[in-house]
Amino acid sequence: MMKTVYFYILAILIAQTGSIYGDWNKQALELLENAKENPNKENVILLGDHFPSIYNFSKRTEERAFIFQEMTDFLISVPGHARWRIEEMEHEIADPKMHVLDIQSVRRRYLGALVSMPSPETVKALGDYLYDSRGEHKLQSHNHPFSIGSAQILVSLGIRDFPLTGIVYYDMSKLKPAQEWWEAVKAGKKDVSFVGRPEIYRFKEDGSWEMVGKVDAG
Repeated sequence: MMKTVYFYILAILIAQTGSIYGDWNKQALELLENAKENPNKENVILLGDHFPSIYNFSKRTEERAFIFQEMTDFLISVPGHARWRIEEMEHEIADPKMHVLDIQSVRRRYLGALVSMPSPETVKALGDYLYDSRGEHKLQSHNHPFSIGSAQILVSLGIRDFPLTGIVYYDMSKLKPAQEWWEAVKAGKKDVSFVGRPEIYRFKEDGSWEMVGKVDAG
């Protein structure tokens, strides 16, 4: 109850703020409220799109960090939060005339926001892309295929015991450990949990998952 009251007091304070940071916060709160009232595909995607803009500021103030956490907690509670982004992305890049750099731009929009949605649904979406070579480019500076891009987002999700750390762009040799990890996860041989969250998930043979326990958040 206290958290809800704080949320609305925060909204009022932000509405009275004229700074650019206040504007970002206000937009985030409006998108969050719209998505909560009607958690359809369009609203959930729009809220997720706001992550890249607020992410850079999320730890600079307590209020902004609170909003960021509210967005994350809500989005991962909505079935489809990752799947819908994948569907829209695939729809947009289906055009055979689309240039590889345009594909990368679309990918950044739809997949990039998933870094802020630690959930088994996000893991499944990204795991399936670890074998996708689309986006390869002869110039190394532009060579970010779906596979290595997805591996980088998996690194950033904060998955406990994930086999990679740091920056994996440009190093295609990093794919094999990520692929082996995903094969074990989707076979139900390795559980998934996220730093800062207690839930432990296990995948089933049909591609679904279940929570099998909890650990101390850390």
